Amino acid sequence: MVGSSRILVFNDTAVINGGAERSVLLMVRNLDQTRFPTDFAAFQGGAMVSEMESRDVQTYGLKAPSIIFEPRSRLLCHPYRAARFCQALMSAGYTLAQHVRKTQPDLVYTFSMKGHLVSLASGAWHNAAIAWDLREADVPRWFLASLLTLGRRRVAAISVQSHETQAQLQCLFPRERIMRLPNCLAPEEVTANQSRLSVRGQLGLDDRTFLIISAGRITSRKGFHHLIEAMQSVPQGHLIICGAPAYGEDEAYLDFCRMQIRLRHLEQRISFLGARQDVFNLLAASDLAVLPSQSEEQSRFIMEAMCLGVPVIATDVGGMRDILNPPHAGWIVPPDQPEVLARAIRQIQADDATRKELGISAASRIRTTFNIKDQIHNREAFFS
Repeated sequence: MVGSSRILVFNDTAVINGGAERSVLLMVRNLDQTRFPTDFAAFQGGAMVSEMESRDVQTYGLKAPSIIFEPRSRLLCHPYRAARFCQALMSAGYTLAQHVRKTQPDLVYTFSMKGHLVSLASGAWHNAAIAWDLREADVPRWFLASLLTLGRRRVAAISVQSHETQAQLQCLFPRERIMRLPNCLAPEEVTANQSRLSVRGQLGLDDRTFLIISAGRITSRKGFHHLIEAMQSVPQGHLIICGAPAYGEDEAYLDFCRMQIRLRHLEQRISFLGARQDVFNLLAASDLAVLPSQSEEQSRFIMEAMCLGVPVIATDVGGMRDILNPPHAGWIVPPDQPEVLARAIRQIQADDATRKELGISAASRIRTTFNIKDQIHNREAFFS
């Protein structure tokens, strides 16, 4: 099909775990459905199903062995489980292939590592093109190199978010089949519906408290323990962390962070709020957004903070420098250095003029550079 394609968006699960799923939903909503009619299929149900259906996207629930849904860390640590997973992977690939042969899409598009693996396994039994959106930042390099080597013959195209990832992959995969598609927002949808004072009142804080916010899945690569350590060197202010653990090891990490808070006597100044549906309200009520990640591609949380005019500090990992264009729209600090992070927080905390300037520049950058309405043609070119 020239200039258009019928797309099957596939993932192992329809659960919305974070920014990747929300970015895919935003993309589907903005695609020209007359040129790029889209279906969605997953092995496990979740909120993406209802979100897709609300956009008149046909959804399909497929069946797969339960081991497909186990976290990657558990599979890598147990050879027997890894062997069972490989067997289940082929079974899942065959199930996906049967669906592809039945519905006849032109392109199978995946955006998670397990989705990539299943789509690759399915390629032996169908002729549809396969496209990968590489979004996961914590994949071991040896694993990624192996995956791309296997995908050279069967995967038609790969999209990445950052210049750094694009440069890294060019020695592993044909560069002409790699396209950089930065993360995007619909700025008109990023709005708060409660006042700053109202939100702060619900948190038990007054308007004079310097409020710092961080958010993301509660997992070690997000570096929340470094932010907790940094807060000990920030004499004033309150930190709220939004997000929830997804797997067993994430629960252990949350317990570790809470222990660090108790050991540092910061119980009155740091709050874990869990998964929240009102993050925009919390952002608009905050004075600073911080992302202390050890690995990241392009954080949707930081982009939403910028869109709302909240000054941001992020670690210099993945594609964060692409977003922030430091120091104009946000500040960058090295990862795993809480003392440097604390110093940056104190500097912004003490300078009202810098905070205001950063907030204005950040909002302008998101609206002019990372607006989905201006970028959707690049995604349509990727699918053509």
